[in-house]
Amino acid sequence: MTTKNRETAPKLAEAVWRQSDKENLSLVTGGPTYRAMVGARLTSADAPMPARRVAFWVGLTWMPLLAISAAEGNMLGQHLAMPFLRDLVAQVRFLLALPLLVAAEPFIGTRLAEIARQFVEAKVLHEEEVMRFEVAARSVVRLRDSWLAELILLGLAFLPSLVNVLPEQDVGTTSWWEGLTGGSPQPSAAGWWYLLISMPLFRFLMLRWAYRFGLWAILLWKISLLRLRLSAIHPDRAGGLGFLMASPPVFWPVAFALGSVLAATAAYRISHAQARLLPTEVAIGAFIVLATVVPILPLLAFAPKLARVRWHGVIRLGKLGEMYANSFDEKWGRPHTDAADELLGTADIQTLADLGSSFDAARGTRIVPVSIGSVLGLAVSAVAPMVPLLLLFYPAKEILKALLRVFL
Repeated sequence: MTTKNRETAPKLAEAVWRQSDKENLSLVTGGPTYRAMVGARLTSADAPMPARRVAFWVGLTWMPLLAISAAEGNMLGQHLAMPFLRDLVAQVRFLLALPLLVAAEPFIGTRLAEIARQFVEAKVLHEEEVMRFEVAARSVVRLRDSWLAELILLGLAFLPSLVNVLPEQDVGTTSWWEGLTGGSPQPSAAGWWYLLISMPLFRFLMLRWAYRFGLWAILLWKISLLRLRLSAIHPDRAGGLGFLMASPPVFWPVAFALGSVLAATAAYRISHAQARLLPTEVAIGAFIVLATVVPILPLLAFAPKLARVRWHGVIRLGKLGEMYANSFDEKWGRPHTDAADELLGTADIQTLADLGSSFDAARGTRIVPVSIGSVLGLAVSAVAPMVPLLLLFYPAKEILKALLRVFL
């Protein structure tokens, strides 16, 4: 690079970054659905207004079910095995999980954008790579705004409704979503709304989060291909990528929302003898593992670079340490007159200690920028909805005794 290019590169990088910052690198402030929300004055870039959007989605999914069930006499009907307000799965799905999925958008979008900005603001990227960073960010923004992507997600959300998937129930019982007509189950009016409107919209919100997570993974993968300034002796013990440790816990609202639906469904099936506890425990265990591991997977894109940084850091610092240790030994290791007086106040010992600390830091560099706190945060968000399910089938006293046996 010429001297002129070296001088203009930082200015160009700063100008390009201002444009990227304007886009905010958000994975949620875009797309046809978001633009429709903006047009309906339910949100904006400056004022996310999550309460308005939650009210809108609940008004489309839960409120009609309540109104239609009341009109049909199925809201609290004693003649039903499952009236609407006693359906735990429906209440958790549309009054807890769905609001969480909607309200989490500005929180998750802002946090991920702040993390992405750190690649430039923390100068992890070389100045000449900022242009390529901008290209990568714009490509992800185009995918975020794709009409085709959301149409596919919407189609996938409606697909189960084409095969008339209604909630499970015991044979011979009636519920708010369907009754028995001539000995065969037929959807009620509320059941049809649930089938054609409420559930497809809920699936769409879940699929849209899966799509956004995929965009985040793509963005990190594209960034991992750029030239990065990584140091084996960086104090964050992640080569300078320590800020990425904050990304997995950001998805805790999604994990909590999905875990809540799983816990409510498991409670329904077990209490109605439609499932045994053991298979349900397996499903819950698999969900907790996936909810903990999947948000970490995009960070694996940086593993090859961090592994090389750690290897070269250990080798270079090992050679430097050997040279310095030999020199130190030649100077101070052999007894000579007044050696003790000369040793007082010398910086040689502190330098040797600093080299040792640097070598330990290089050797302790994480290959994947993730911390125990990140993993525990995700695990807690996935496990928390299962606690009421556990208390439903096991007395709290027995759970406490089991915990004491494990830890004491």
